[in-house]
Amino acid sequence: MLLAPEGPALRRVSLKAGKRDSVASVAKRYRVSAAQVAEWNGVSAGSSFRPGQSIIVYVAHRPTQAKAAATKTGKGTKSARPQGGSSKKATAAPKKRARK
Repeated sequence: MLLAPEGPALRRVSLKAGKRDSVASVAKRYRVSAAQVAEWNGVSAGSSFRPGQSIIVYVAHRPTQAKAAATKTGKGTKSARPQGGSSKKATAAPKKRARK
């Protein structure tokens, strides 16, 4: 009896179709098969989407950047932040032009 999942966990991604989006173009962009995109959206593999139409794609779940960074460094999920001072960047005032 096999209890482990067959592949990586999938997450659902919802997007809006652009002017020239087709089942094949969306499948290529998300590295899945056109047959899968067609099945998930109830259309045929050769179909095109209407601009603004909602499209559903299931992609492999990736860990968030904070979790990925924590596993690389071996530290907790704390992000590195400057200890003192303001977090805003200091910007110089714009120079005024001399009038002629």
